[in-house]
Amino acid sequence: MNFDDYVLEGDPTPWALPDGTVAPVVTRGGLEDVQTMDSGGAVRVSGVSNQHTPAQRLWYGRVSNAPGFRSVSHHHGEAETGGYVLSGKARIYYGEKFGDYVDLETGDWVFVPPLHAARRVQHVDHRGPRLADDAHPGQHRRQPRRRRRRHARGVPARMTPTSAALTSQVLTDALELTPAKAEVFDEAYTATTQYCPWPKAYGGDMVAQATVAALRSVDTDRRLHSMHSYFMRPVDIGAQVRYEVERLRDGRGYSTRQVRAFQGGKPVYVALASFHVPETGGEYAADAPRAVPPPESLPSAAAYLEAFEPGTDETGTMTADSRAYWSGGRSFDMRHVPGPVYVRVEGERVPHQGVWVNPFDPLRPVAGLDDTQLAQAALAYACDYTILEPVLRVLGLAWADRGLVTASLDHAMWFHRPCAMDDWLLYAQEAVAAGSGRGLGLGRFFTRDGEHVATVAQEGMLRAGQRL
Repeated sequence: MNFDDYVLEGDPTPWALPDGTVAPVVTRGGLEDVQTMDSGGAVRVSGVSNQHTPAQRLWYGRVSNAPGFRSVSHHHGEAETGGYVLSGKARIYYGEKFGDYVDLETGDWVFVPPLHAARRVQHVDHRGPRLADDAHPGQHRRQPRRRRRRHARGVPARMTPTSAALTSQVLTDALELTPAKAEVFDEAYTATTQYCPWPKAYGGDMVAQATVAALRSVDTDRRLHSMHSYFMRPVDIGAQVRYEVERLRDGRGYSTRQVRAFQGGKPVYVALASFHVPETGGEYAADAPRAVPPPESLPSAAAYLEAFEPGTDETGTMTADSRAYWSGGRSFDMRHVPGPVYVRVEGERVPHQGVWVNPFDPLRPVAGLDDTQLAQAALAYACDYTILEPVLRVLGLAWADRGLVTASLDHAMWFHRPCAMDDWLLYAQEAVAAGSGRGLGLGRFFTRDGEHVATVAQEGMLRAGQRL
């Protein structure tokens, strides 16, 4: 290709990054600025540029611009090109000989700054979906393929091991639900999924947000004792999810709720939750595992991963983003016994393990929840991170193995006793079964002094080629 064919005259410096590079401006779906000017009564959503005109929803479907394609000059002699990813994935190339690029997903917006200098041309390639109901290798709770890129303006800053704040705010932000007008059932709420470095949102977001929606629909005299869920479709990151709650039954001692989550007009998750008015009765509890090292004697995820450099054969698909996320982006300090399975299986290939779990800092109050309910929602959020790991361990698989694909299928949780989320909990886990590309994990939460407070069972999709 003759790049000299794509020379544009003009000064692009108003849109340059600090290093002088002119890059596409990206606004991630769900992070748009809606406080823009009106036009004929319509609110223009996006505002990704620093021009007088905010970028708008002008592109629909799949489009492809030939390298160097530009719209004609207009408005003060400037030109601009923009796009909106209606579905699937997209990639926009820029820089000298298109050596850099930034990836986009459904709902993302891109503004190509006007008046690029020679060889600062763009080409947009909107490809078909890479992740739908049938995930591709390296996706879902995994890393996208490593790529060389510079971050475009408007893209949320990625965490690094030195900049990731050790805070539980990611969790409490996820639990903030906004009441909405019911369209399907009896009441409704909206919530936003939180950042993770995978192509789709973390499943614990849905479990915890549905838990909060169900909790807010019952009287305060009863407590959540069980919840059963199915994950039906992948959910976009940083995007709004609508939770509709159906009040199936309110009895003297028990209440039942159905919670259905929607995104893009489609159901993505469904759950049934049961509540019980506390009463006295016989007591029994499973014993906690013996001789488990205390959490203080074990390395944190950050300390363990510090020795591993992304981009090597040893670390597989681990990226700087995923290392930072594992280290400090999940709201909880997680310490493994006998060792983690991030980049390799540390310890024996046995069908059981333990994970000490503790919030990085005290949980912030969440509207509509008392302390007991907040603790239940926090457990519902945290339990999904590691429940499939005993299955990975016994199969000799690690999260960063190339070609590994996982996805949550269904989930069940029972709350036996109240607990405070102000100290370490031991999450004792075991693999129950694996086969046909699926695995079933069972976990029990114990307080530091051995009290059994909750039980979790989850089946997930596990695809690793011939290794399964």
